[in-house]
This record gives sequence, C-alpha cells and structure tokens, in this order.
Amino acid sequence: MTTLVAGGTGRLGSMLVERLREAGGAVRVLTRAESSAGALRGAGVEAVVGRAEDPRAAAAAATGCSAVVASISGFGGTAASSVRTVDGAGNLELIRAASTAGVRRFVLVSSLTAAPRARLELDRSKDAAERALRSTDLDWTIVRAAPFLETQLAVMGESLPATGRTTIYGSAEAEVRVVPLEDVAAAVLQASSGACGGGLIELPGAATSLQAMSEALHRAAGTDGRSRRIPIGALRLMAVTARPFAPFLARAAGAAVVLHDSGSKPARGGAVARMPAPVLDAAARASLTPAALARP
Repeated sequence: MTTLVAGGTGRLGSMLVERLREAGGAVRVLTRAESSAGALRGAGVEAVVGRAEDPRAAAAAATGCSAVVASISGFGGTAASSVRTVDGAGNLELIRAASTAGVRRFVLVSSLTAAPRARLELDRSKDAAERALRSTDLDWTIVRAAPFLETQLAVMGESLPATGRTTIYGSAEAEVRVVPLEDVAAAVLQASSGACGGGLIELPGAATSLQAMSEALHRAAGTDGRSRRIPIGALRLMAVTARPFAPFLARAAGAAVVLHDSGSKPARGGAVARMPAPVLDAAARASLTPAALARP
C-alpha cells in the first residue's frame, strides 16, 4: 500500500521518502511546488501538488493510502504559508482527509514542547493537531521530537560561505537539546509501518553546547573557528519587537530563545545523554551547503 508523506521535500520528509523507497514501499508526496513535484516524478515518486490546508488537495493526496505521515512545517513561510496555515490548518485538514478516506495509520511529527500555552505559535499549533488526532478513530502515532540537530546547524552555519564565521544565538556555553534527523526518521518509519504499536513517542535528543555545534561546523568547512554572537537579551527583545514588520525574524528569534533555554530545564524521565562527537560532526557535514564545504 501507499504511504503519503506530507512535507516530503523538507529535510525530514526527503529522508523519509528515500527510506520508504529503499524498503520497497510505494510513496506519494504532497508538495506545494510544481517544480518539486516534477523532480519527484522524475525520480519515480508519485506527487500531488497542493497545500495541506486545501481540502481538495488533502483529499486527493490521502485517497488510496494506507498511512499518512504529516511532517509539514510553515515555520519559515510567508503570510500565505505560515505556521498558522500549515502547522495549524494544514495538519487539521490532513487528519480530516485521512479519516474520510479510510486511511489506517496517521503519524504526526510534533514538537517536544507542544502545549496549549506554549511560548511559540508552532508548539501551540502542534498541540492543537495532537488533540485533533487523538479524537479520531485512526491508528495514530505522535512523534514529539526535540529541535532537529541538522536544522539548527544549518541556521548557525548559514553565514559560513560568505564570512567564514558561524552565528551563535545566545551564550556559546549554553547547553541545548537536539535530536538527529536519523533518529526522528527511524521512529516515524516504525510508526508508519505499524511496528511500534502507535501512541506517543518522545525523542528528547541529546545535550550539547552551542560552542560545540559551532566547532563541528568549522571542522566540516575547514574554517578557522570564528563566530558572531547575538546576545540572548537581544533575541528576547527581537522576538517581541520584530513581530509587526518582520514576523519570520520574530519567530526565528523566539525559537532561538526556546532552544537556548531548553538545557536549563529538567528532562522528562531523567538525565539527557550527551551528543556523541561523531554524530555532531556527521550532522555538521550534512547541514552545510556545497558553497560552505568548498570554501578555501
């Protein structure tokens, strides 16, 4: 049977599509971009073009599937494709479409900090989707994950190609909790196949410092270790004051604050493991653009 991956062109979604195909499964991807759909079809993957929040697109994508994986995110989107429209309305519409189409399993990729009164709109939207999914008759699994390691490294290393410097958001010594994409993909794939029995899966990840992440990026790029630091106080201020004129900047600053503060809170279920250096180095290499890796 076919597995629908909504968000199948993102970092996690692309990995899921690849792993599902390697396992011999039929895969369908719901994507907003016609160009992405063309590339997928050229690689032998079925693609439906449309927005998850569009009932017709969601229905077309879910019909005939045995499992739906919702790994969509509107965090970096525009007003037309935002957290509210994608993580909020998009996830809710996918859940409705799956229920109507008779899909058996539904896997929702959520956030470890999802809660009704969470600081981030992303976490509040994920919580609303979780509650909607729990109320259905679907065989559901919610994968609550810490922030993705590769995504955080990509943000930190974005300025490397042009400047040779990383950007550290907050104190370099701050301890943060992040999870490698491989761990999230493994949990989602188990859930989509029915191997884990469904329910709630929490992936707290492992602890590392922002300085260690910066050093891993410099090792991967062969650069000299310089960094630019944005104080945590400036980020807290930006998260509030930038909302009217630069909503994405405000979201990014708010997310950086939540990540920065994550290591200071007690872990659920005991101590959090340390991120192994080889895992950090591999993720740093995977997160950098070709331009950064080619920098002399």
